[in-house]
Amino acid sequence: MSDPLGGVFLDEADRAALEDALAAGRPARFETLSVPALAFVAWNLHALTGRTVLCVGDGPRTLDLLAQDLHTLAGGQAERLCCFPARENATGPARVRTPDLVGDRLETLRRCRAAEPPAVIATCVQALQQPTLAPGALAPLMIEIAAGAALAPDALAESLSKAAYDFVPQVQAKGQASVRGGIVDVWPPSCDWPARIEFFGNEVDSLRWFDPWEQRSRERIDRLVLPPAGESPDPGGATGETLLFHHLPPGT
Repeated sequence: MSDPLGGVFLDEADRAALEDALAAGRPARFETLSVPALAFVAWNLHALTGRTVLCVGDGPRTLDLLAQDLHTLAGGQAERLCCFPARENATGPARVRTPDLVGDRLETLRRCRAAEPPAVIATCVQALQQPTLAPGALAPLMIEIAAGAALAPDALAESLSKAAYDFVPQVQAKGQASVRGGIVDVWPPSCDWPARIEFFGNEVDSLRWFDPWEQRSRERIDRLVLPPAGESPDPGGATGETLLFHHLPPGT
């Protein structure tokens, strides 16, 4: 069915009990929950309160399962689900820090600052203990680009350098950027595809996703938000690290 939540919401009695507990500021206690049940409760809490729900698993393996179940139950709200993983991938044979994990973390921070915050944020205990960019350090490193905007290629390259992008001859991995005359290629860690920004003088002429292996342009885009390529503060700008808690929307 198109909206799985319609078939698995709490019944009226359980919803009323949960709503009363939340309104009175009392803890809403549950027996030990399976991962699918935890995902189910998270969406119900959001439906009852309209607030962002922080859903915490006991480790990276649990978070992977939790994120899958939350997505399955999201119905039409999948775009309002965020995942904030630990920086190191502890689900494989070795602990490896990957750009995808950093991208998910930075995208969650960006979404927390948006006009419409996430409905549910899935994370794990380890991720909550790892510092990330403080709000005051993150904001100056966010780069917004729109087609037709006045922007010099050199100015964009300087901003990307401050945001920890690695400049290479040809972009082939997340966190990389390249400059070739009036063309700037950049692969944000939070995006599935790299972007090609073409300039006409000091104006953004076009924005497109492109295939990094065939170097062919894909669909055109009107606006692009580039997060930093990493979570280390810019030494020359705003400094400071903090935890995810300081980014959460009010009322979470």
